[in-house]
Amino acid sequence: PVNRTTLDTVVQQIKDNISILTDVQGIFNHTSQQLHRAKELLNRAKDAKTRAEGVKDTANRTKQALVESEKAIQKATKALDHALNNLKSTRNTTATVLYTALHSHIAGCV
Repeated sequence: PVNRTTLDTVVQQIKDNISILTDVQGIFNHTSQQLHRAKELLNRAKDAKTRAEGVKDTANRTKQALVESEKAIQKATKALDHALNNLKSTRNTTATVLYTALHSHIAGCV
């Protein structure tokens, strides 16, 4: 024989467990939705990472191109300086030759 209090307690436990079981479906649905959202966010993060890596590669190539451009500018500047020095030397030599020729001519006339 089971007393009334024990029976009431068991019945209440069964009701509590049933309410938990019905709530499990809601929890499962909510968890499933959250899992789906997490997967979407993960995919978006992976896409963003891929785009960021592409931007990083582009930035690195641009930086390298700038370094190479700077080297080319420095080399061109040195070449221009060298050419300018050659022109000055040629001008000085030409002036000296003309001066010498003019003096020789004048000396020959006197």
